[in-house]
Amino acid sequence: SEHLAKRAAKALDFSESANQIYAAILHRKPSAAETGRAIDFAEHALNRAGDDAPKAKAQAWKSFAQVLFSSNEFMFLD
Repeated sequence: SEHLAKRAAKALDFSESANQIYAAILHRKPSAAETGRAIDFAEHALNRAGDDAPKAKAQAWKSFAQVLFSSNEFMFLD
């Protein structure tokens, strides 16, 4: 999840970061609602960190990737 998060943190915007993480983990694009939740998650994590540095972005996306890895959809991926 760390390598994936570092790559996602380099994306042009949070929407692209969410797309990259969903594609890598669940092998699909996120819905509009899922993209919104992913962006909210990342923004909340960045606000808590109090820093917009690439390291903080990578940590936010790493945490989000771990959420997807623990999802039922990932556990039962066909």
